[in-house]
Amino acid sequence: VVFRDYADWFTPTWLQYILPEITAAFMIGCAIVGSNIVSLTVYRLMEKTPMLVAFFCGIAVSAFLIPWNLVFGSVSAVMIATLVGSILEERVLRKAIGEEELRRQQAGEVDEDFFDHER
Repeated sequence: VVFRDYADWFTPTWLQYILPEITAAFMIGCAIVGSNIVSLTVYRLMEKTPMLVAFFCGIAVSAFLIPWNLVFGSVSAVMIATLVGSILEERVLRKAIGEEELRRQQAGEVDEDFFDHER
């Protein structure tokens, strides 16, 4: 729906007035390229759950807000996706640090053992 509403922005001026079938074919080509970019992004982020959640959160926010106002929707989508991704990445990092501290405590490791005191 969003892509259709702003089709005239992506379609060259000379192509808009030729034939609706040519314009539709051009828009289908743009949609195919866009969907391939999204699928490659999802494939790249598959192992990184916080980034994947942030990506889809940004897509959802932009889908809801861009029809209302393009600039506000775009900026809001980026800000909210960044916020969600940062919060989730922080949770993952804190969990990993906690697990590492627990492992080091159980193993009896001390931080000073890893520093080079010879220099």
